Amino acid sequence: MTHKESGVLRLSVFWYLVVAFVGYGLIQAGLNFHLFAILLEKQLGVATAIWLVAMLGPVQVAGRIWLMLLLRSRAATGAAVMLTLFQPLVLLAMYLSSAVVPLWVVIIVFTVCSVAV
Repeated sequence: MTHKESGVLRLSVFWYLVVAFVGYGLIQAGLNFHLFAILLEKQLGVATAIWLVAMLGPVQVAGRIWLMLLLRSRAATGAAVMLTLFQPLVLLAMYLSSAVVPLWVVIIVFTVCSVAV
């Protein structure tokens, strides 16, 4: 290990970022793993729930393309911060939603936001 690398490991901000990214990854993985059950709990039909879960991949690709186009004219940091801060609001909206249309919109927005991190 070089002197420069060992210095980074001693910075508290490095460890804060490690904890933040691990926490974010756990939340993202947990939501993806439990999404089908959450949708069924929200009284969605099985076919609709399967469709929404299946749309996660295509929506992520669309989100990456959208982010790539957005970043041509704006700073990457600003977009990442905006999308990351928007995610808790989307989760709250998903928790509070009861109708099909707001719920699928919320899931699509959440997936697009998750592309930024």
